[in-house]
Amino acid sequence: MTDEKGILSLLRRGWSERRIARETGHHRSAIRRVRREAGLGPKRTTATEVTTDPAPSAEGLTDRTVSAKVSTESSPTRSTAEPHRSFIAAELDKRRNATAIYQDLVEHHGYTGSYQAVKRLARKLRKDTPKVSCRYETAPGQEMQVDYGDGALTRDPRTGKYRRPHLLETGSSF
Repeated sequence: MTDEKGILSLLRRGWSERRIARETGHHRSAIRRVRREAGLGPKRTTATEVTTDPAPSAEGLTDRTVSAKVSTESSPTRSTAEPHRSFIAAELDKRRNATAIYQDLVEHHGYTGSYQAVKRLARKLRKDTPKVSCRYETAPGQEMQVDYGDGALTRDPRTGKYRRPHLLETGSSF
């Protein structure tokens, strides 16, 4: 009963289940059960502020410890690439990749954000275009195909050394 009160106190302070498990020795599933029974939903971390406060008394904890105050409000953050959305969309229509677009943004538009932000926005904006393939029909014996490649390592009987043989396969449409 006192263990549950200690766990609940730490949960209310904003400690993560992993940290509580490490400090108290309880399994994370037990900590999740205590959280669920108390009606506390899972916390989502968006910002942290480190302060030193006296910790609640629980087994294995010191009197003073560093704790993190965690904001549970989740607010959608705006991408640093968002102001350049129209430029990115126009470049994607030209079939340019995110790396080239990022380089142009940095060199010509003064962009100071990360490449990952540009890549995420490009992924959202990229249209799913189906791959176009055309089938080319010919009369039997009119066309031939040749495949070329390297085979697996084999031992040359004359020299005793291992080599990759060159393979050539021909086929025609009969």
